[in-house]
Amino acid sequence: RMYESGLGTSPSLEKAFQHYLQAAQGGETQAHSSVAWCYQSGQGVGESAERALHWYLKAAESGDVNAMCKVGQYHEEGRGTPSADLDAAHFWYNRAARQGNQKALDRLTSLPFKASSFL
Repeated sequence: RMYESGLGTSPSLEKAFQHYLQAAQGGETQAHSSVAWCYQSGQGVGESAERALHWYLKAAESGDVNAMCKVGQYHEEGRGTPSADLDAAHFWYNRAARQGNQKALDRLTSLPFKASSFL
């Protein structure tokens, strides 16, 4: 994060991204969401919804509740996927909501009701 904020060095979003990516590829699960956010926002790297979803999914599969919600959002909106997938959105929102993520619970209540995927 020191390159991102410029703490003790010159700020460089590109260097920050490279460090996050190296850590994520090395198995550092907390770096998965950082890499995803960089791809989502275009900070330090070209914006890519597909790559953002890839890294949010890795974070979600590692137990990151906020990433679970992001994966649900991407599927709901059809970002990074060929089209919207409400079944996948329900699945990921449910996982996040079960762990106390209020945003995921709010999104679940606004999606069409699916008895098979209800909490």
